Amino acid sequence: MKNFKNVNTELIKSGAPLTTVAEQVKELTVDRLTVGEYELPWVQGGVCDGKYLYQFIVSRDSKHCVIVKQDMATLQVVAKSEDMMLGHANDGAYNPNNNTIAIPHCCDLDSPSYNIIYLVDAEKLTLIKKLELPKYDLFAITYNENTRQYITASEEEMHYWDEDFNLLDTKPILITPGWPSQGIECDGEYVYRLEFFLNKKPSGEIIEMKNNMHVNDVTTGEEVALIPVNVPLESEHMFIYNGEFYVVCNNRRWTGSDIFRFKIISE
Repeated sequence: MKNFKNVNTELIKSGAPLTTVAEQVKELTVDRLTVGEYELPWVQGGVCDGKYLYQFIVSRDSKHCVIVKQDMATLQVVAKSEDMMLGHANDGAYNPNNNTIAIPHCCDLDSPSYNIIYLVDAEKLTLIKKLELPKYDLFAITYNENTRQYITASEEEMHYWDEDFNLLDTKPILITPGWPSQGIECDGEYVYRLEFFLNKKPSGEIIEMKNNMHVNDVTTGEEVALIPVNVPLESEHMFIYNGEFYVVCNNRRWTGSDIFRFKIISE
């Protein structure tokens, strides 16, 4: 179980200003891959099942994806999938009841298919099936183990689905204007949603990169906190392992992942 509400509930419910402290976990870094003639340099979605971390490495045109599976205890890569077409593979949700990973297509250069979900076998790292859901913008996904429901997020809404992806509920959410939404995670009490800000000069030179984490009550959808995530790279997805938060980013060279462990503290 990923639930760690006893660690952070009091802080989050206090209403006090909160921030985060982060440290890089270099041992979990995954470098770009080459599959045949194709280079896969970007880390997009991912998920942790409580034992293994799965990172989705994609090509620039989102036509190719390899899932890299790492043991969180030993920090070793234990498996890699074959080349698959999972679109932008923007996030992941692990379901322990059937040992599958749900992955939103999100978009590629030719088709912004925001309503497609892929189900992958977490043991074999093979595609089970492709689902076309109602026309909602499904950028990110997580799984609530307490209710056995999937939760997907767009820029303005969270959608709640049963395990067969029948829509159960929709709740409005907030983002900070100009901050695109990224990956989400759930611990049974809250949904944690990443957002990212990039400030560039007209020349394209990067001035700063910043991240926030929205915290929403999983039952009501109400936002209860907005917390800076002090990692100076573009966040891609987040996960929980042993009661701690991790955020996965592309490195500044866009040639693999940089991963940071962080915790919530009072300002």
